[in-house]
Amino acid sequence: MRKFLVCFVFILVFTMGVLAYEETRLLELVLDNTSTLRVKCEAGDLSIEGVDGLEQIEVIAEIYISKSKDKAEKIIDRDLELSLVKEGKHAVLSCGFDNNNVSSWLSFFFGNSYKGSVDLIIRVPNDILLDITDGSGNIIIKNSKAKVEINDGSGDIEILDCFNDLEIVDGSGDLIIKNIRGNVQIDDGSGDIEIYDINGYVTVKDGSGSIDIDTVEKDVKIIYAGSGGIEFSNIKGQIIQ
Repeated sequence: MRKFLVCFVFILVFTMGVLAYEETRLLELVLDNTSTLRVKCEAGDLSIEGVDGLEQIEVIAEIYISKSKDKAEKIIDRDLELSLVKEGKHAVLSCGFDNNNVSSWLSFFFGNSYKGSVDLIIRVPNDILLDITDGSGNIIIKNSKAKVEINDGSGDIEILDCFNDLEIVDGSGDLIIKNIRGNVQIDDGSGDIEIYDINGYVTVKDGSGSIDIDTVEKDVKIIYAGSGGIEFSNIKGQIIQ
């Protein structure tokens, strides 16, 4: 009986690995008096790069479904929301599944659920504001000259070489913030935080995880730090705790 159960589990795990469908879609929106890109996405990684002189938003969406090709295509037609539209002075990128159930052994065996995610690779004009609401997955943003606001559920976040203010509200995941020419404000649930080379103020509220702050031109304020050590280096302003 035990051998039968082991074989059953092995076959089921192997089947879960094989039944996977991938599809890539391209989206583009030419900008006309557009000041902000609002990104609303669920599961999947997100990469945004600001490009000097670019006049449109370009998106590569890499779709993953834990089903065979025929079933996945039906799921995409039925459940996937993937759109890039203009609403007033805002561009809005929406991405997610209407019925993205977390698969259990039983539900997967009977084919009643699936796992779906969409990785987004985005190029934008580097002077457009970024307003991001993300469910899960890693986030990388670089080369933005406008303000960046992020509200993230889980996943690591890396922000590099940005030239305006940065605000992050994060549930869990590590944060790496480097070379920001503006103020940095972080409200973090859990995960390590690394902040380097900031020419503005830094404000941090953290639930758990280590905090390492190095090279800040102005004040550093720690509103709250739960568990985890804090290290400061090369702070030209005051350290307020």
